[in-house]
Amino acid sequence: MEDFPVGLIAAGALLQYLYETQKTSLSHFLRIYTRTLRINICSFDSSTRRNLSELTETLREKQKRGSLLWVLDKTKTAMGARTLRTYIERKFQSI
Repeated sequence: MEDFPVGLIAAGALLQYLYETQKTSLSHFLRIYTRTLRINICSFDSSTRRNLSELTETLREKQKRGSLLWVLDKTKTAMGARTLRTYIERKFQSI
């Protein structure tokens, strides 16, 4: 955890929260492990991006319905939908 000082603080806060809300011993928590998340982002040239332009809206009507985003969007909140849209747009960003 030496490389993740903020993670250590967050883990301590979580354990404190559990202790206060669960009103039970936390002795079954023996270790904290760290995991790093690796995200790969694809980059495409402008021609490829143009051919993939229906990622977030249709070419003809400029609507979400019928786009890849529309197919994938099973989010429950507006914030979730915006996050998904941003992720798709970043995932397929231009070079």
